[in-house]
Amino acid sequence: MNAAAPERMRCITLGASIGLVFVAACDGSDEGADRAGVVASSLDDKHSAAADTVHTSGAIDTTNPFFLSLGINGRSCASCHDARAGWTMSSLLAQKIFDATDGTDPLFRPHDGANRPDADVSTVDARRVAYSMSLTRAVTRFTRTIPASAEFVVDAVDDPYGWSTPSKFSSFRRPPPVANVAKEVAITWTGTPGDMMTKLMGIMNSGTKGHAQRPTDVPVDQQLAAAQFMFGLSFAPAVSKKAGPLDAAGALGGPANLASTTFYIGMNALGGDSKTGAAFNPESFEVFAAWEDLEGSEVNRARAQIARGEEAFYTLEFDISGVAGLNDVLGQPVIKGRCTTCHNTPNLGNHSEFRLMDTGVADASRRTADMPLVTVRNKNTGAVRQTMDLGRATSTGLWTDIGKFKVPTLRGLDARAPYFHDGSAAKLRDVLDFYAKRFGIDFKGSEQDLLAFLEAI
Repeated sequence: MNAAAPERMRCITLGASIGLVFVAACDGSDEGADRAGVVASSLDDKHSAAADTVHTSGAIDTTNPFFLSLGINGRSCASCHDARAGWTMSSLLAQKIFDATDGTDPLFRPHDGANRPDADVSTVDARRVAYSMSLTRAVTRFTRTIPASAEFVVDAVDDPYGWSTPSKFSSFRRPPPVANVAKEVAITWTGTPGDMMTKLMGIMNSGTKGHAQRPTDVPVDQQLAAAQFMFGLSFAPAVSKKAGPLDAAGALGGPANLASTTFYIGMNALGGDSKTGAAFNPESFEVFAAWEDLEGSEVNRARAQIARGEEAFYTLEFDISGVAGLNDVLGQPVIKGRCTTCHNTPNLGNHSEFRLMDTGVADASRRTADMPLVTVRNKNTGAVRQTMDLGRATSTGLWTDIGKFKVPTLRGLDARAPYFHDGSAAKLRDVLDFYAKRFGIDFKGSEQDLLAFLEAI
């Protein structure tokens, strides 16, 4: 780490009270070193790597408004965007918090945490039922209404919790991680493009008013302070159980290297880089390139497997079709693509342009008994579609935006299960299985290598 790089913050492991303490080792001391990087590994020994957070300021200031309860129900931003789950929430962490507090922690509030806002939360058993979606999918409930100007109407909603109507209905989404947002185009699953700091301030305000039920706007100085805090966060796996430090032997893993990774809008874009004009390069990951030819020891073999997974991520080809926001926009019914066609930003794995896509995650065919199903009808054509989540169309009212979501960043992936916007993939293997089925991908025996890479990135 060079002198200008942000210092590593160490997250102390879970205590009996599920408390969170950061130790700033900014003076080069070894304070807390024996407990470093337990953001992920402290939760479950199934995690393949321990993860760390670094901040551009050199410290995690827990007096920042991000950590303060500014509403009326005890929540702060950190209630749902928890460092122990990659600055979002995981089902595992939600379950641990529930068990430690009998479901009374501020994370659990009925207006958006329960399966319906008027759920019975009078007993522990009732709360366990009421918050089942939070516990199993780590999702937040949103009340949706469709603008009158929309190109479609909602004909029906099949809500397993018996609350929704066509005029006002529920949808469930994962809290997006607030770490690494300095290298994102959009924050929320269906957010808009624009200045990131302005968007972070807006989300701090609207999130506090909605999720923490604050009746008034958050003061602008607190909005800005929280936005600057989020903008400075970098989170990634740091030490692999099998491969050791992920920045060793020439590798560029870990949060400090991530913090110094270059990003700009349109970087390595499909139509050409926005700054250099260079053609899109699918070989956009080289975090573990230095490990490609290692052999011999068990550690070297583990490192080589991660490198093979990285290579498979950008070399395996398959046909991409039927993806609204990609095939139709590019005018190509079938694209001979790779994983990096969508996860195109070099060494980050999000999409460097504002491009929301519908890969079919919210399709009715994937519906499970715990998810609502919304039936909509196009006002002009009469076409009918069923979906678990309208995606971007909830706010735009556009038929073509139904089911569209952003491409999430891959960094820090292992800490924030479950996956997809609705938490429908419990494990990374489930993510691979979804894409294998959706696009007919032949992984050619590289599944374990890919998983090793995704767990380390």
